[in-house]
Amino acid sequence: MTQASDNEAALLDALGEVSDQIKLLEKKKAELRSALGTVFENLHGSGTVVGKQYAVKYTMNAGRKTFDKAAAADDGVDIERYMKVGKPFVTLTTSRIG
Repeated sequence: MTQASDNEAALLDALGEVSDQIKLLEKKKAELRSALGTVFENLHGSGTVVGKQYAVKYTMNAGRKTFDKAAAADDGVDIERYMKVGKPFVTLTTSRIG
């Protein structure tokens, strides 16, 4: 582990606090969507519901096409031959330490 300077520590703490807030907001958003489920169901696939301050547009989208690796392997296709490694990317994981 690397010890952060006081300035870096303040920035890291701010990032952690924002991450905590996002988690709480995502949970609240999911709860609200669930509570509004019947409103959306009554739209039969798409529509807009207007409140006092916000309008929410609801659209049902078709599922996207995916590749069934298991089925291809079952058919004898060597899928490893077609696999490739993507570009490296950074992951930031925040966790409370206090």
